[in-house]
Amino acid sequence: MKTYKAITEERYYEMLEVLPPIYVRSVDGIEVDRGFSVAEATRHANDGRSAFTTCFMKDGLYYECEAVLSTDEGKAVKGSGYEYEYSRGNKAQSIN
Repeated sequence: MKTYKAITEERYYEMLEVLPPIYVRSVDGIEVDRGFSVAEATRHANDGRSAFTTCFMKDGLYYECEAVLSTDEGKAVKGSGYEYEYSRGNKAQSIN
């Protein structure tokens, strides 16, 4: 697994309550136990796609990264991401 920023369970739930979540099923192609992105983009990646703070749990450990998102259909999640809030099955690709 790629190197991600380790976070506490407390941080995970704190970020979950910031804004409505965009749930993610995988990060960098790895199925996660639980995961979400904060619905407001933090910046734009070099290719112009919106980047989101993404938190996830894998094997009982919690992580955070900055990632671009796509839907199950491969559509890029752009802008604020609010139209995707509470949606499931999204995929995250870390950019840091």
